[in-house]
Amino acid sequence: MKNCVYRFINKENEIIYIGKAKDLKSRIKNHNHLTEECYSEVAFIEYATFDTEYEMDFAERYYIQKINPKYNTVLSDKPIQFSCSELDDCNFKIYELNDYVVERSLEQIELLKQDELFVKVNMSLISLLGVITIVNSDSYLQIQRNKDSYEDMMIKSREKFNYYIEEIIIPKILDYEGKLQSKYHLLDINLKLFNIKKITSKINLVNNELVVNLLYKEKYKNEYKKLDFKIKCSK
Repeated sequence: MKNCVYRFINKENEIIYIGKAKDLKSRIKNHNHLTEECYSEVAFIEYATFDTEYEMDFAERYYIQKINPKYNTVLSDKPIQFSCSELDDCNFKIYELNDYVVERSLEQIELLKQDELFVKVNMSLISLLGVITIVNSDSYLQIQRNKDSYEDMMIKSREKFNYYIEEIIIPKILDYEGKLQSKYHLLDINLKLFNIKKITSKINLVNNELVVNLLYKEKYKNEYKKLDFKIKCSK
């Protein structure tokens, strides 16, 4: 594990320290410059890898100045306000399994299964199905690739569908996905919307809902499992 940014996490899911390492295993093994209070508070360690040392250096500075962990003494007094979505969405992995991580992950899975998993969108079910069908169609993809070669009517149609996707559907989905990820922080959660192959089996006309897949897994595993996630439409 080379060019890593690592984070110490406590049992309240607070990031209490951030560091960097050219060789993560060696760094963690010889980590002794912080207080005993800090080490005793660590519940688990997360890490993310970067292609170069320059990217690693930038990421460490960004996270420290953005998050301001309580045991970081350098850079934490220089907060920043801007955001970098690529770093904000970076997938951190569990460094080493321990009893806390395994037990809490299983607890979070059970809680996720009991949660009401749905989001409301301000459009009819028919409109939603139309948007999904068109976005998945070859003609729509053709329009996207050849923006300047179609008549104004086609361009306006594309813009209308883009509005539905980018302004109504996607923000709702991403916002809810982010909230779930924060709530169930030891799981990887992914909402799948537009890769529906048998869409008719996913429609609930009585409740005006479309059921899609919510994928989840423990952060230390590779295989995703599925739960039903409902998109509730207006009438």
